[in-house]
Amino acid sequence: MTTHPPGIALYTTWMPSLRGHEYTVTAEQRVTRSGAPSAMWTFSTPEQTLVAGRLRFTLTGAEIAGCFPPAGTAGDFGHLLPFVSLRDPYLPWEWELGSGKEWEHVPSLALLVLADNEIAHMANGDAAALLAPDKPPADLVLPKLDNVFLTGPCTAIDIPATFFAALVPSRDDLPLWAHVREEHTDAAEPLPATATVAAPRLPSTPGRYTAHVICLAGHEASLLKPPASGAVRMVSLSSWSFTHAPPAGDEQDSNIDAFNALEKDRRENPSAGRLRIPTPASDTSPAGQRLKAGYAPITHRLVTGEPTMAWYRGPLIPGPGTEAPAHAPFRCADEALIYSTGDGVFDITLAAAFTLGAQLVLAHTALCDTMLTWRSTAAKLARALALVTHPDTTGHDLPPASALPDPQALLQSLHRSSLRATFDVAMASGLGERITTALRTTPAQAPTSAPKSGPVASGVALRDHLGRLLDDHEATEVLRRSMVTALAPPPATAPTAPSGEAGTGGATSQTWTWDPVAMLELVPTWYLLPLAEAALPADSMRYFHLDGAWLNAFADGMLSVGSHTSTDASLTPLLKEIVFDLRQGAVMPGCGLLLRSPLVRHWPANPGVARKDDVLVTVEGAAIISRRLLTAETMLLLFDKTPSAIRMRQPAHVLEYGLDSSKGHLTLRKADGSADTDIAPLDVTGTSSYTGAVPASTDKVIKAAALLDGMIAALPAPKPPRNCETFAFQLLHPPAALTIIPPPAQG
Repeated sequence: MTTHPPGIALYTTWMPSLRGHEYTVTAEQRVTRSGAPSAMWTFSTPEQTLVAGRLRFTLTGAEIAGCFPPAGTAGDFGHLLPFVSLRDPYLPWEWELGSGKEWEHVPSLALLVLADNEIAHMANGDAAALLAPDKPPADLVLPKLDNVFLTGPCTAIDIPATFFAALVPSRDDLPLWAHVREEHTDAAEPLPATATVAAPRLPSTPGRYTAHVICLAGHEASLLKPPASGAVRMVSLSSWSFTHAPPAGDEQDSNIDAFNALEKDRRENPSAGRLRIPTPASDTSPAGQRLKAGYAPITHRLVTGEPTMAWYRGPLIPGPGTEAPAHAPFRCADEALIYSTGDGVFDITLAAAFTLGAQLVLAHTALCDTMLTWRSTAAKLARALALVTHPDTTGHDLPPASALPDPQALLQSLHRSSLRATFDVAMASGLGERITTALRTTPAQAPTSAPKSGPVASGVALRDHLGRLLDDHEATEVLRRSMVTALAPPPATAPTAPSGEAGTGGATSQTWTWDPVAMLELVPTWYLLPLAEAALPADSMRYFHLDGAWLNAFADGMLSVGSHTSTDASLTPLLKEIVFDLRQGAVMPGCGLLLRSPLVRHWPANPGVARKDDVLVTVEGAAIISRRLLTAETMLLLFDKTPSAIRMRQPAHVLEYGLDSSKGHLTLRKADGSADTDIAPLDVTGTSSYTGAVPASTDKVIKAAALLDGMIAALPAPKPPRNCETFAFQLLHPPAALTIIPPPAQG
């Protein structure tokens, strides 16, 4: 096995074993008889036509690893070349263009960057109708493809001949605009390779551009000799838009600048990287201490109607939270209000968490139905256990643990047997009289007379007996085990976060529980991070811990839905222990990181799925257990414990590709990747032999073959080979990286 040192390996092509094309297959068998007389027989089959692969007319989002500039962004992209990274490294060379050695390494895909006014026509429809119409316009050049390939939907764009000639690379230049990147790390296996297809256009004119991944199949003649007039119809497999906006002042114009901004914030941030509103270290006032603890001042209206100020802190706090004193679950938000006598201000943190939990359950039908089902099931089990253990049923006060029946088994047995027969026998034994006597009795009222038949009633109300059961540890354990079994849904129907929210609850071997990650994914961003602009400014990283008291109040609010009776209130602690067991079923997050930077937008990744090639943040001494995008430029990361170091770096498939700056210069590099300061930078855009012009625009188009010759001529001996690897190596920007040590737990 060949090993590579850590770094990025560049390849000219990744050629599939059999390229997409139409092949003719013949089979022939010859049989020869030796000896005298000799003879030979030949057996052959008719020729058969084999079509390997198929023409691609669309690309899905899952097939694209990344693109630059990122879709929907605006920035200074005038010195950078747009490109798309494909997860399948064979894709650009999957289909064979033309025939002969000169077409061997020519990719069938290209990237075309067009301004809004540079497309003559765009249409969506069936491939056969768009690429082989019955009556095509006389001046429209169509791809020459066999009808067998024209199946499925596609997007067709008509490009005026003048723009086609200026923007679509020639056959000799096309191999230089596609290459493969494979990133090698210290691990045994490299990260998945990606194919990169770049566009030759430098979008230097301010405005909106659209990048199209186009299929070149059928346009071989136009690549050799572009048409002089009319338009060329091409297939756009995928497209995205961006806006070139030259920077004003100190605005960032590259990923390197974004890394530098994060490093500057790390050095200058007075709050040592913790998630809180900055305040002077010398501020010892009550308000200053509140801000240092992660609180934010917000407007609040009292029950009497007067407006005032209150303190609120979300579940993300700057340091490890203190252990909250044990208390019964809150039954309403007012129970969770805290009044600070020192400054005469309410702390509404827990009350807001309670209210939010209740409102989120009520806002999602499926979640509300699940909560109500849990409560109803728990109440049935508790009443069944109370009924069969009531003194009037058993004849003694409280049966021992060994005699306590399983409520779940009791309910199931009742359903399996004949209820009518069981009821008749029980009523004949005086059960009805005993039950009605127990239900009529209150703690302050004993029966004044004995029933006419049957044993004497105990005088204990059923609800009081249930309360005594819940106070008994052994009885509670029996009920808890029964509830765990009853509340466990099938794996396929386990409750998840409401539609539109990422993430699900955790699952254990016994029952489904809400873990901290699932609970946080329900919480809207503002409740997670109040006054975000102050606590998490642009180009910053902030560390946090989770507030267990906030999560507990949030769980209390969720469980308050459907709690109406004293029995419901008595069962709430037990139900909370089962459903919201924060210690069971998931890893308790030990630390978290909030990152706000354009880097998040530039490197989009599914926050719920960690791909090997979507590396934005790696940690040492800990593991990432959750990722969540709060906004397009804000990411929340949760770790299982406090990491020893956090490293950020650019993945290989999104490395910037182009010139040094808007001045149009290119600094050549040595074989080790360092800048060769002994060589003057190439003036790319100022030399007509390296670039061409776009009609009616100031944009430049790089002539790849001419620029490669200029690179090789300027580099000292030994000269690098004249291939795509050399071309891509000189245009790739070095990967940016940043290492940050988390702050100590206290401070």
